[in-house]
Amino acid sequence: MSAQDAREDRWERFREALRRAPGVAAEPSARVEALVAEARPFFEAAERSFQAREAALPGDARSLAFLFAYRLGDQGYAALAPAAALAAWRGTWTDGASRDALEEVSQLVLDGYARGREDRARAEAQKALADALPVAPVAPGVVLVIAAGPLEADGARALAERAGSVMLRADARTALLDVGGLVAPTGAALAEVWGVVAAAQMLGVRCVVSGATPALGLALDEAPVPELALRTDTLAEGFQQALREAGVGLGAPRGFASWARSLLSRG
Repeated sequence: MSAQDAREDRWERFREALRRAPGVAAEPSARVEALVAEARPFFEAAERSFQAREAALPGDARSLAFLFAYRLGDQGYAALAPAAALAAWRGTWTDGASRDALEEVSQLVLDGYARGREDRARAEAQKALADALPVAPVAPGVVLVIAAGPLEADGARALAERAGSVMLRADARTALLDVGGLVAPTGAALAEVWGVVAAAQMLGVRCVVSGATPALGLALDEAPVPELALRTDTLAEGFQQALREAGVGLGAPRGFASWARSLLSRG
């Protein structure tokens, strides 16, 4: 058997061990294959260091160990999956020295998986927040977009994508972006929120931004975003300005600001 054939035979035995392993056995075949694909670069780098009789795993193998486990966590594999992969690898083609050396990456694998799960949970929460925020036509040619809560860059990006789609479908002439409810936004998040303004500009839609408090206004000035929109202090003022920009001869209805804010609590 050639060296290449021997290597592929080991990977086939690794694959079969994974299919029987707790935390992986219930996964669809495609997910098992994806796990093997994630594991292979790390284990092959580790194997090279073992063959060279290195005292410790080199930096690239350690980085791959963390990345391998991180991606399992980020892709939603069960908590037993990283340990199952390590056990399958040990049982498939490592000697005693290799098994001992592999122990040094165990903590990296645990840390990587935990970080991946945390980031996945954060991304899911941000998507849920972005999906819940109101983005809707509120007058002929006027679309209201409310950016609020602890939006991070990923959530703000999803909100901007929704806003662009709604503006296009509504044939909007003006977009009203209210940022008064944002909670401690970072410069990166504000840059993504400003994607609403950029999307409006691409569609030929005028944009009015309301609710920029003095502190938030300063953050907006310092964020890496272009000055593309009119600004107003309050949502009601922003609505009046948006109507004027859209050429709609209506005043803000009584209680409009309270109504618009209530959309968030119903979202």
